[in-house]
Amino acid sequence: MYPEMVPIILPNLGTDRAVLSAWYVHPGETVYAGDRVAEVLIPGATVDIPAPIDGVLVERQAGVDQALFPGSVLGYLSPLAAEEGGPS
Repeated sequence: MYPEMVPIILPNLGTDRAVLSAWYVHPGETVYAGDRVAEVLIPGATVDIPAPIDGVLVERQAGVDQALFPGSVLGYLSPLAAEEGGPS
């Protein structure tokens, strides 16, 4: 784990497992809090997973078609420095 990194965590979606169906960002890309970074499938629904902070995707921990459980780490973000700012 990266101590200075912020994990992207699968929230409790009311089911005991989900399947990662897509990544919308690649390592090295900048995202802003609330941006869609991934998509998971749960019974009867497709759910977007948002970025928890403004940052750069450093690493993907989960792969497409991987079964996940609430609390699973999907990947890690490196926080943007305050001077880098957010979207304009």
